[in-house]
Amino acid sequence: MEPLISIGLSTFNRPRFLKEAVSSVLKQSFQNFELIISNDYIQTPVTFKSLGIKKDNRILILNQKKNLGELNNLNYMLSLAEGDWFLWLADDDLLHPDFLSIFYNTYKKKEFSNAVGFFSNFISAKIPEKKFPVALSPKKPTFYNQKDFLILYTLKKINLIGCYGVMRKKYLQRIGGMLQLGNSFSPYSDTLVPIMLLKYGNICWINQPLVFLRTHKDSLSCKSFDFSAYTSASDDFLKHLNETLSATTLDHISVLLCSNMLKWFAADEWAVINRDPSLSIHLKLKKFISHQFRIHIIKLSGFYLFKHVLFIFHLLLRYYLRVIFNFFSPKSFFNEFRKYYK
Repeated sequence: MEPLISIGLSTFNRPRFLKEAVSSVLKQSFQNFELIISNDYIQTPVTFKSLGIKKDNRILILNQKKNLGELNNLNYMLSLAEGDWFLWLADDDLLHPDFLSIFYNTYKKKEFSNAVGFFSNFISAKIPEKKFPVALSPKKPTFYNQKDFLILYTLKKINLIGCYGVMRKKYLQRIGGMLQLGNSFSPYSDTLVPIMLLKYGNICWINQPLVFLRTHKDSLSCKSFDFSAYTSASDDFLKHLNETLSATTLDHISVLLCSNMLKWFAADEWAVINRDPSLSIHLKLKKFISHQFRIHIIKLSGFYLFKHVLFIFHLLLRYYLRVIFNFFSPKSFFNEFRKYYK
């Protein structure tokens, strides 16, 4: 029998994007799914009419009476899922029409019997019509054991969005679904999901862009300059990572994985600091370097400490070279010229 896949689609006051997200689900070539839409924007209800679609017994629309918050909303949908497999989706992102069918074809393989999740590569851009490929060349999925996945994933050599995979619901519930990390909007919660699932099996990944991650000005990952949200979340992330390593008898690679994740965090922290309009260039640099040496580097020693210092230097060098290049580019000169003679 075909597995039933539950899709939890969270939404908050993005009616146009929501219609596109729902459409991307309904256009799936694999049709044995249920779609749970949970609207956390209490002022305006979501209906089949507002979505511009006919009533469908596979679709459950929930209009919350009070605001749950993003993580609670995501976990609420997980608790209602009827399928053995679960997939989250946000209202501003899309699935490729063949996402579920490619999962199903992989699911039927013998190698998939020990897998707890199926993930794909993704595309990140503003306009899906220009970036999302309709035709896909056939590719074989890769089945990763726990060690190989952890190393390559933390090195960012496996590109995926942690909540946008088809995952075994019972194990997703066992890890607590989407966990609260840090003191704010919980960055890295989705990044943590496939890592914690490794307690129960292996991960399957296919190098095809089956998910479209929309970047826009209202996205928290693009606009937030809440530095403490990221630093507090990274601390919680490392605690859960170490717990997972203990449960999978992979403690011997903990230093390597910590080193990989500290590079990941450092790159994000520098991006967040640079969005803060209240800081001068000097203060941004001081804040970033101070945090790296007070918090991150003390977690490392020897070769890994040296590598992290080198990474910080390389990160800052690339950034300032880019700033200099943009300043002296013909386009920049043209813009300055126009301002001067306006």
